Amino acid sequence: DALSPVKSPSGIVALADRPDTCSRRMYDRASPLVLIAVDVQDPGNVGAIVRVSEAAGADGVIAGGACADPFGWKSIRGSMGSALRLPLAVQRDAGAAIAEARQHGCRIMAAVPRDGRSMFQVDYAGPVAILIGGEGTGLPASLS
Repeated sequence: DALSPVKSPSGIVALADRPDTCSRRMYDRASPLVLIAVDVQDPGNVGAIVRVSEAAGADGVIAGGACADPFGWKSIRGSMGSALRLPLAVQRDAGAAIAEARQHGCRIMAAVPRDGRSMFQVDYAGPVAILIGGEGTGLPASLS
C-alpha cells in the first residue's frame, strides 16, 4: 500500500482537513479577481491554473462544470502549494458560478482562442471574474 503513486516522493507526509470549498471568501475584497475554470479535465492543468492565479494576485479559483478536483493529489502537486493558500471552490454548475460572480458585481471576461482582444489590452480594474475553458473544447457554447 502507498499514500502516493509517485515513484520518487519527497518523503514528507501530513494530514490536514480539506479546506472549505465555498466561494464566499473570494468576494471579501472590494474589487475581487476570481478565475472560473470550466471543464478543465487534466488535474495537472487545474493545479497550474491555481498556481498562476495566485501569482497573478487572484482572490480565488472556482472549478466549474466537469473540472478536475482541485484538491486531488495531481492538482495539488501541479499547484506547487498554491492550492493550500488560495481560496478554492467547486461549483459543478458553471452557470451558477458565473451568476454568483455577477451578484458580487464582477464583470465577466473570457479567454477565447479567436476574435477577442489581447489580454494586454484589457482593463482588469474593479471586480472581475475570468472564465477559462477546458482543453480542446474551450468554453461551452451555453456560456459564450
